[in-house]
Amino acid sequence: MLKKIIVLLSVFVSSNLFAGLEYYPTAFKKTVIEQRRIKDKSLKEVLFEILSNPHLKTEGEDDTVVRSCNSLSIEKCVPHQKIAYSSVAMRSIYGKIHLERDGMGYYLIDSYCGKMFRPPETQIGPGLKPEGDSELSIEHTFPQNRFSSHFPENLQKGDLHHLYPAHRNTNSARQNSEFGEVVDGGEVKDCPGTYNGRGLDTEDKVFEPRDEHKGNAARAMFYFAIRYKKHIFPREEAVLRKWHELDPVDDFERYRNNVIEKIQGNRNPFIDYPELVDQISNF
Repeated sequence: MLKKIIVLLSVFVSSNLFAGLEYYPTAFKKTVIEQRRIKDKSLKEVLFEILSNPHLKTEGEDDTVVRSCNSLSIEKCVPHQKIAYSSVAMRSIYGKIHLERDGMGYYLIDSYCGKMFRPPETQIGPGLKPEGDSELSIEHTFPQNRFSSHFPENLQKGDLHHLYPAHRNTNSARQNSEFGEVVDGGEVKDCPGTYNGRGLDTEDKVFEPRDEHKGNAARAMFYFAIRYKKHIFPREEAVLRKWHELDPVDDFERYRNNVIEKIQGNRNPFIDYPELVDQISNF
C-alpha cells in the first residue's frame, strides 16, 4: 500500500512539474514543436508574440494569444504583468520561488555559490525579503546596462525569468561582464566553482558560474533576448549554447517556470521546450 502511495505521489509531482504547456497555442505545438516548420527569425517572432501578448485561457484547452484584454473576462485574459522590482519581484524571489524548508526551518540557497542562508542571520521566510546589510542580492542575469531601449526599463528589471538570488560579493564580482569560460583568472572568493577573469579568445573579463547554474543562466539569457528583442554577443552565445547542453533543464527549473507564470503571466519556452534553442541559429 505504501509503495502504491509513493508511486501515485511521484506521478502527481511529475504532472505538476510538467504542467503549463497549455500556455502554448495548438498551432505552435503542431508547426514548431512537432513539425519544426518554423525556425530562426520567424520562430523568434512567433515566440515574441506568445511571450509578450495576453493569453485567453479556457479550461482544458490550449491558450489563444490575443492583442488586448479589453472587453474580455479579466480572469480568463492574462497579460504579461509588469512586476515591481523592489517589492513584488524581490519578495517573489526571496520569499516564494527560491524559499525552501527543512526540519530546521526556512532557508535559501544562492544560485552562484550554493551558499545556504538561514534566519536569524538573514531575514528569510514566506513573503519576506532581506532588509538592512544583507549578504544576499538579486542578480539580473541579463545585465541592466544591456537592457533594450524599446521596452520599459521597469518591465525588464522586474522580469522574474532572469532574476536569481546571489551572494552580494559574487554579484559585484560579475558586474556587467559577459558569461564565458575563464582561462586566465581565479575562483571568486568564498564561491566554489565560480570564476571571473580573461575569457577564451578575448582580453575582456568574463564570468563563469558554477556548473549547476550554467544551463539556468543560458536559458534565462535566451528568454530575455527573445522577449525584449535583444542581441546576444556571438562569443557569449556560443558559450551559452554549450552550457544549455551541459546543464539540462531540471525539476526545480520547471517548478520555477510554473510559479513565475502564476505571478507574471508568461513562461520561458526554452525550459518547456529545450530543443527550440537548436531551431534558432542566432540570438
